[in-house]
Amino acid sequence: MSELELSMFRHRSQEALKQKARRGALVLGVAAGYVKIGRDRIEKNPDKRVQDALQLVFTKFAELQSARQVHIWLREEGIELPVKSRQGEAHGVVWRLPAYNIVHNILTNPIYAGAYAFGRTTSRVSVKGGRKHVRRGVQKPMAEWDVLIKDHHAAYITWDEFEHNLEVIANNATGMSSALARGAARKGELLLPGLLRCGHCGRKLHVHYSGKIGRYNCYGARTNHGAARCISISGLSIDAAISNEVLRVLKP
Repeated sequence: MSELELSMFRHRSQEALKQKARRGALVLGVAAGYVKIGRDRIEKNPDKRVQDALQLVFTKFAELQSARQVHIWLREEGIELPVKSRQGEAHGVVWRLPAYNIVHNILTNPIYAGAYAFGRTTSRVSVKGGRKHVRRGVQKPMAEWDVLIKDHHAAYITWDEFEHNLEVIANNATGMSSALARGAARKGELLLPGLLRCGHCGRKLHVHYSGKIGRYNCYGARTNHGAARCISISGLSIDAAISNEVLRVLKP
């Protein structure tokens, strides 16, 4: 009975939160560029520097049509962006040179289009090796969001601009989740694409071909932080060493 009562109490609490979210009144936290007013309202951050920095991201994306190019441009120009303080909303925002995910999140967050969205992610349960694995934070298609209220608050861009930005980003994407994927085998002479990692930063090495000659390059630092690549090495010596080792192990 105690377990049943706890389950019912949990269900009622979750349903109350959902009802509040359907009214657009459930404000648990706000993105950089907005401040919480009272318990259920948000407004643009009155700091003009914050507003101008975020508006610049959307302006440059309209010009460059690439989230990664916007990120690289911001890093090269030394332009910092506001991010939420890890110490809580009471501490406002902190300024830092953006990583790629910060730029991407700004461009894909509907809050900047004046929309209130709730239930954009879900959890997926799978069974691996006889054990349950729960993957949280899985993005859902917009049509499956629990709540979407447009014109909920002051916006940085229009809803049409937001949808266009999502379309451009989706069309630009060629290697989503590459950090988590093992790496697909494609045409090329190199043996180890998707299997090697940089000895300096630990990021996955990318393959680049010039004719039939292949190289392993570390572009992770440039991709995420606009910095120079760690290493760029010929694939011939690495592949030869691996081939010799494989043949040694398999030798009768």
